[in-house]
Amino acid sequence: MIKPIRVLYIDDSLHDRELVRDALQIEHGGFEIVEAASRKEFEIAIGNGNFDLVLSDFNILGFEGLQVLKAVHAKYPDLPVVIVTGTGSEEIAVKAMKMGAADYIIKTPDHIRRLPHALHAALEKKETDFALRESEQQYRILFDNTPIGIGVVDLEGNLLTFNDAMLRAGGYTRDHIKDKVVHVSQLYYEPDKRNEVLSLFKKQGFLRNHPVKFKRADGTPYDALLTLSQIVFHGKPCLQALVEDVTEQKRTEAALRESEERFRTLWESTVEGIVIHENGIISEVNTAMLQMFGVTREQVIGKSLLDFAPPETRELILQKMKSQTLEPYETNIVRTDGTRVVIEVLRRNTTFQGKSMRIVAVRDITPRKQAEEVKKQYQDLLQEIQKLESLGTLASGIAHDFNNILSIIVGHASLLSRPSLPSETIRENAEAITTAAMRGASLVKQILTFARKMDVSIEWVMLNDVVNEIAKLLYETFPKTIVVSLKLDKDLPLIQADAIQIHRVLLNLCVNARDAMPGGGKLSIETRQVTGESIRSNHPKATAEEYVVLSVTDTGVGIDEETQRRIFEPFFTTKEHGKGTGLGLSMVFGIMESHDGFVSFRSDAGKETSFHCHFPVQKLPQDIAQTQDSEREEVQGGNETILVVEDEEMLRQLVKIILEEQGYTVLTAGDGEEGLAVYKQHKDSIALVLSDFGLPRFTGHELYRKLTQINPTVLMILASGYIEPGMKAKFLEEGVKVVIQKPYAPDEVLLAIRDVLDKA
Repeated sequence: MIKPIRVLYIDDSLHDRELVRDALQIEHGGFEIVEAASRKEFEIAIGNGNFDLVLSDFNILGFEGLQVLKAVHAKYPDLPVVIVTGTGSEEIAVKAMKMGAADYIIKTPDHIRRLPHALHAALEKKETDFALRESEQQYRILFDNTPIGIGVVDLEGNLLTFNDAMLRAGGYTRDHIKDKVVHVSQLYYEPDKRNEVLSLFKKQGFLRNHPVKFKRADGTPYDALLTLSQIVFHGKPCLQALVEDVTEQKRTEAALRESEERFRTLWESTVEGIVIHENGIISEVNTAMLQMFGVTREQVIGKSLLDFAPPETRELILQKMKSQTLEPYETNIVRTDGTRVVIEVLRRNTTFQGKSMRIVAVRDITPRKQAEEVKKQYQDLLQEIQKLESLGTLASGIAHDFNNILSIIVGHASLLSRPSLPSETIRENAEAITTAAMRGASLVKQILTFARKMDVSIEWVMLNDVVNEIAKLLYETFPKTIVVSLKLDKDLPLIQADAIQIHRVLLNLCVNARDAMPGGGKLSIETRQVTGESIRSNHPKATAEEYVVLSVTDTGVGIDEETQRRIFEPFFTTKEHGKGTGLGLSMVFGIMESHDGFVSFRSDAGKETSFHCHFPVQKLPQDIAQTQDSEREEVQGGNETILVVEDEEMLRQLVKIILEEQGYTVLTAGDGEEGLAVYKQHKDSIALVLSDFGLPRFTGHELYRKLTQINPTVLMILASGYIEPGMKAKFLEEGVKVVIQKPYAPDEVLLAIRDVLDKA
């Protein structure tokens, strides 16, 4: 249902109100009329009512229509007011219209009949005016706030209006344009260019984003895009100009082009290969990468990275392509000519051609790897030279000690040959011989331990055990004028280290300490545990929470300041020519760094020198045994048949006697060939083979291989005075059950035999 139009009608004449009411009734309820016959009634009604329109007589007792008009617009500016009057004065009509009346109607029958139409027209005009004001307001908001400069000029080129963006673009003020810009051509950097712009506009009928140069207030040019359109402004044909300042955009574009040129130059000139790929499919590649692969660009674009990887590295590369972690890694590629290249790969995620891709920098490190291998070979050689030097310094002491050991053995053996010796004397002589022999075996073991060449083998090590082993060597070989003192922390935790390399560190420090005390003195070796926090102020490298410290202190001549500055340099030595390589402390420094530790020293000239090796303490896995000592197992015998292969006849007979005393049946052979023949003859009865490694004819290892061809499950124990650790591991992998070190004690052999037989 259409809502009726609410009209407030003010007139003090009842007759006239009826006349108007009758005229509006023609609308059949289209109007709802509220009447007011006086000023007071008008004020009450206008205060309470919600009206669409006000109709007022011009002459009201004590109150005229123009006052009504003024009062209504004071409270409701947009409410239409129509004036009706009995006089047809044009002066009154003009005055009313100027004050804002929507219309003016004369109270004659002919004019009153058009009253409904006049009211509808007034309401429509109200809506039109409201829409126009709203449109103008929106345009003004857009005009004032758009970042693009807007100006309106007449056809003669006079600037009529402009927004703030137009001012900002040229750095103008409104007063500047008002006072100094007479014609719009003055805003052009080259005023004559305006004529060209207008000609083009007239020819095309439009102008959109046309590049021009305008002039700033300071006279400098700026680049802009000009759009022209014809509009009507204040009833006259005009031109509207949209001016977009693109100076910064052009600067950015120029910078981008320059950046792209620099990138392209870097892309093509870098020695590192660069590939951009999506899930392994190559999208872009630089010249260096093409040269590295040995291909053309057409041969790689769209291909997979895996096409250039040897089969054994494809799985690694595939894993790295899928991985979200971007750490560098090394691998191999194969050139089209079959050459293998060692590469280092660095990766980053990037956006390329609107897609998420990965950019990969590939560095050919083949020469570096070759150089590192050569360097390693030289380092190994130098370390061997240094080891020989250290052993050479101990040679006289070792020779002296071995002579003493041999003298003890020969002497006690001669006593045993005397007739009718008491059993107690025989036992004492036998014990002395055994002790001397074990002392000699220990000395040999120390020499082999230090001299052996092997790869780094990190394991859990008790530092005190290493110290005790070296101390035995020092007691036997150092001059008696040097007192060796140990102060070892009994509660020391295990450390992760290579025991052989720690041997070298400690022996080097001890040899240097001995040389610093030519007239004798005191050599102290100490172990202790400290916190990283307690030493960090003096040792910034101490990043671990706990450290085990190995200290070697001598009461020698000390180290001067010049030597202290160069003390860890390779080949630097203060010893006489031919008496030192200068590699000892350099090697100590390198070994400590490889163990994530560090070495420091303190020296007082003429007093003493201390070197301190700091090893980081790591959390010990629960499955590592804390206890170093274990109870000796009770030796048990058996009734199995054992084949003993040993080229040393006296030792072969001794082992035969020991095994037979424990109930075993023993077969013997003097070399590898004889051992093979005996095994073939008695293979069904032989339960285990105990063989020396260094046999005539062929070695114990070769014997094992030949025996496995006869019996793949043959049980063998190998014994040797020295086997490289790497070879020992290889023998065990091939199936040899145990490798034991000579000289061995009888109980050690018996326990090994019983253990292998029981586990078989």
